[in-house]
Amino acid sequence: MLTKTSPLLPNFWDELLQTPLAGGTRSTSATVPAVNITEEDKAYTLSFAIPGKSKDDFEVEVEDDLLVVRTTTTHEDSSEGPHYTHREYHYGSFQRSFTLPESVAADKISARYKDGILNIDLPKREEALPAPKKLISFK
Repeated sequence: MLTKTSPLLPNFWDELLQTPLAGGTRSTSATVPAVNITEEDKAYTLSFAIPGKSKDDFEVEVEDDLLVVRTTTTHEDSSEGPHYTHREYHYGSFQRSFTLPESVAADKISARYKDGILNIDLPKREEALPAPKKLISFK
């Protein structure tokens, strides 16, 4: 998930995911989807498995150092027959909050939803990117 070269970040993510007050949980309940967090050289990616939605159902916002992902769904089906009415209600919502590390460029965060997966890309700031290898020549 995160490299061991930075001792702050692995503890940061582990603690964040285990803190219910911050929206984190290791449980995969129906109302709070689990999240996978990956790190690459240039960005982190948060991936949520949330089938049956459209991109318009989600609200993703950043305020200060806090990323908030939320959705609220209201769905009502009804079928009427000669002697009865049948209704099924479905109301669902969730909100997850994540404290962003200083290495994230908050103004460049983007999100996409496809095939039931919500991906949020958190690009790293230029100064947080790994330096390219430099070949040292002999004199």
